[in-house]
Parts: sequence; structure tokens; C-alpha cells
Amino acid sequence: MKSISLYKSKGFAILATVLLSLLFLNMTVDQEKKAFNFSYDEHSFDAYAINNQSGKLESYRSLVNIPVCSDSLCYDVSIWFYWDPLGNFKEYKLVPKKPLTKADHIPFKPADYEKLTRLLNNDEPTFFGYTKKQLFEPTKDTIVDAVSGATLQALKDELVEGAAFTCYTLWQVTHGEVKKRCWSYSAKHLTPALSDWFFKQDSQEAYQFLIDELNEKEILNTLPRFNPIWELKGSFLGKRLLNRMSKKAFRKFKYQKHLANHFNQMDYFTQIALLKRIKGIKLHSPMVLALKNTDYTSSSRRDQLIKELLAKNSN
Repeated sequence: MKSISLYKSKGFAILATVLLSLLFLNMTVDQEKKAFNFSYDEHSFDAYAINNQSGKLESYRSLVNIPVCSDSLCYDVSIWFYWDPLGNFKEYKLVPKKPLTKADHIPFKPADYEKLTRLLNNDEPTFFGYTKKQLFEPTKDTIVDAVSGATLQALKDELVEGAAFTCYTLWQVTHGEVKKRCWSYSAKHLTPALSDWFFKQDSQEAYQFLIDELNEKEILNTLPRFNPIWELKGSFLGKRLLNRMSKKAFRKFKYQKHLANHFNQMDYFTQIALLKRIKGIKLHSPMVLALKNTDYTSSSRRDQLIKELLAKNSN
């Protein structure tokens, strides 16, 4: 009886260890689920959202299988692509035993993969804006003779020799409809943790996403994190952010004070946008002081607005 009890005890311990291991694995391995479909040139692909163990969206990935034709012969390219939550290309991974190949099925060399990586990380390659018909001979991996000399040389520098059409196709897949789909999915699954990721990118594109997708309450609660956009010259982001704020927000002391502190950092057109938004609103002392400390002696539209606002808030 003692041996049976010992056996049961050991069996229970083993089972408990296995269950705990599975639980730990589930907590630490990134979670993946189908997010959306996207297409290119009549071919459709499934994209998967990858979340970390905390549930925060980290990236997207898709196994792209697409035929590439040359001289009426076609072969399938199979490759994993990865994008960040904004839909920007991150990296690619080859499918085991399926290397990329050039004409006559010659496998890519390391230098060819490096060139492809540079191309896929370039948002505006030489062929940006060109159609497939404008660049390539029908059913051939040959650039058309009509391409100018300078453009032709630039294309040769960017595209892998013997796999120009393959490179062109893969760039179109990674920079086409998928970007819009990633943006849309990220917006629908936006969390404070994911918003934090966007803020940390400190890019105009990330700020644009946040301005467009956060609600007004979320924007106001994170207003100081938008401060870098006030220093951007010639950008529409400052005006766009101001337009997401209601008249009620502009009436509040703390938001007026915050904007007043950054008034001199704003470019001319953002300043005009702000002045128009606070027109007809009682100005608090920080905003009045900021306007008074601005040189408004010219006859420009901005200076006229400042004079009008100061006149109405002279008491």
C-alpha cells in the first residue's frame, strides 16, 4: 500500500509540474490571432496580430505566397513579413528551405538579401509612383527601355539584378493596402499601453495617429506628451490637434496656460489656428501675458488677431 501511495504522489507531482509548465508557457509566449485580410494585384493574404503576454499589440505578420513571373515562367515566392502597429515594415523571415531566387532559379546571395532589406525599409524608392507596366516588359523581369538613364541607374542600384520584378512586387505588398489595414486594426484595439508605444515613437506619423484616434478626453489627459509637435515648422499637426479640442476645453485655465507656455514655439499658421479657436472666449492671465509678450506690431493676420483679443480682454 505504501508503494501505491508513493506512486500516486509522484504521479500527481509530475502532472502538477506539466500543468504549471504549460501555464508558464502560455503566460510568456506572445499571443497571435488573425486580424485582417489585405490584398495586392488580385492576391489576398491573412495578417495576424501579435500581442505580448500582457495583451499589448506588438506587431503584425503575414505569410505571403505570391507568384512572380518571368519570360512566361512563374514560381511562387513564400516569405514572412512583419509590420509595427503603424503598419511600417519591420522585417522579413524566410520560409525554411524556400530561399528567394533570381533568374534561372539562382538563389539570392547575402548581398542580395541586404539590398532587398534596404529596399523594403525605404518608403519612397525610385519606382515609387510608377506602375508595373511603366517599369517592366510584359511577362519579363526586364526594365523597359523607355526608363530614363538616371532613373534606370537608380533602379539598378535599388533592385537585385535578375530579380527586379520580385523586389518590386515584395515592396508593393509590404507598403500597399496592408498599411491602412494595420492602422485601422490598431485604432480599434487602442489601449493606454499601445498609446504609450505611439508616443514613444516621437514621429509625425505616430502623433497623427494619436490625434486622429484618441478621443478628446484622452487627448486632454495626455496633452503634455504632444509638446514636441509645437516645435514642428510647416506641419499640420498642431492645427489638427487644436481642432480636436472643444471650446469648453479652451475656456479652462489649465489648458489655456499650457498652450500659452508653448505659443512662441508654434509656427505662424498654428498660432493663427489657436487665436481663432480662443476668439470670443475669456482669456486667462497666462494667455494674455503670452500674447502681450509677442511682437504684434505688423499688419499680418496673426497680429491683427492678437490686437483684437487683447482689446477684448483688456480688463
